[in-house]
Amino acid sequence: MKLIQSLFSICASVVIVSPVFAIPVQYSVIVTVDSVSNSENILPLSQRRFTNGFFDGTPLLGECFSGKFSIDDAMLATDGIKDGMLYSMHLEIKGLVWGYKSESGFYGAQVGFRTDHGFSQISPTFIVQNHLVTGLLGGVFGGSDVPFIDFFGNSIYAKDYSPYAGVYAQMKISADPTPEQVPPPIPEPDSIALIAFGILALLGYRLRKKTL
Repeated sequence: MKLIQSLFSICASVVIVSPVFAIPVQYSVIVTVDSVSNSENILPLSQRRFTNGFFDGTPLLGECFSGKFSIDDAMLATDGIKDGMLYSMHLEIKGLVWGYKSESGFYGAQVGFRTDHGFSQISPTFIVQNHLVTGLLGGVFGGSDVPFIDFFGNSIYAKDYSPYAGVYAQMKISADPTPEQVPPPIPEPDSIALIAFGILALLGYRLRKKTL
């Protein structure tokens, strides 16, 4: 009897417990330059002795730059202002890159994220509306804070090492096409047999109990 009960418990756990997989959702970012402050201080890299942390020349009014980021789809379950669940982010303005990958860390000019909670956070802050990311808050920063990008919902301010110079731009965020939803995995034959055996064992136990 105890053996049958143990087998039924195992079968029940197989039926009840199922793995939950996170689904990355990727967004594209387009940054369009509105204005540049003290643009005379932003020089092409060919005119600089040191090139790390500088734009490669002055971004032009209306010039566009692209980026992307991917998040866990669980973040989109409810609307609000949220941090975390970031898989990757890549932003590039005039040759200057800020980047992050969850499996390998930061690259380019970036050394961290900041939010209202301070520096060295796990992500910028995401604005979620109607189950979509519609804006960013906080920012990304470099080794001396500069070079950085500050996010203000749908606009940014980006700064390299050039003194008193910075780039103001509009930011458009759009979700990439949703990946095809994968149906739940079909139980393997061994699992089906185990479940069936557990059900039969339970029936046998109940019949035996009635005959006693």
